[in-house]
Amino acid sequence: MEAESDTPPDGPQAPLACPEIDESPRIARRKHYSFRIKRAVLQAAEGMSVRAAAKQFGIPRQTLSDGIADKENILAYK
Repeated sequence: MEAESDTPPDGPQAPLACPEIDESPRIARRKHYSFRIKRAVLQAAEGMSVRAAAKQFGIPRQTLSDGIADKENILAYK
């Protein structure tokens, strides 16, 4: 009787990577907000904390902070 071996038999091996899966790195795209949206968010966020406003509107805190810093130009844009 032949003992079973833990090593796989020699012969054709299955490919390690599946060709249907695209594993190329994804490039993150930046989100752009129109001046109309920026104005609406800045006016609605008046009196709120940056954290609460960012969470409510679903935008990053830093994006909102940058908008608040540039509020004068955003509101003046026609």
